[in-house]
Amino acid sequence: MKATGIVRRIDDLGRIVIPKEIRHTLRIRKGDPLELFLDKDGNIVFKKHSLMGEITSLVDCLCESLYKTINLPVIVCNKEQVIAVCGMPKKECLGRRISDFSLEDSLPTKNFFLEKEPLYPIEGLSKEALLLLPISVQGDLTGYLIIFKSKKKPEIPLEVIKLLINFVSSFLCLILD
Repeated sequence: MKATGIVRRIDDLGRIVIPKEIRHTLRIRKGDPLELFLDKDGNIVFKKHSLMGEITSLVDCLCESLYKTINLPVIVCNKEQVIAVCGMPKKECLGRRISDFSLEDSLPTKNFFLEKEPLYPIEGLSKEALLLLPISVQGDLTGYLIIFKSKKKPEIPLEVIKLLINFVSSFLCLILD
């Protein structure tokens, strides 16, 4: 574990304040769920809870099926990082963070992102997004389904691709709900 040198006391109600610097670094926002674990040495470990992380194997299968159908690179992210990828090198993409700009604030829920200016939603990845669909559960943003541009022209119309990723997103919402 990395030492921060920050010490906090527990108040009368058993609460502890997580310092702003740590919340910012880990992208912990007001209302984010945190899991508590005890490691083998008896230390308390906080971890951001991700609904999407609980169904990674299903998300991998959906991602692969979608890629085989539309023949365009597909990435699924939770709110922080890439959790599934197909059509691009997995080693290069898995675990990469979402770009610093706030997709959550700039995207209305359930709408596709189609802009004239390029969007590069994954840090350190110079692939331009073609379509981006937020995944929401009970009104809370859970993740993103992102389709990337490719040198190959899609074999099926963009409207059909939109319907397919909307279906996959809706399916994930049902599973997570």
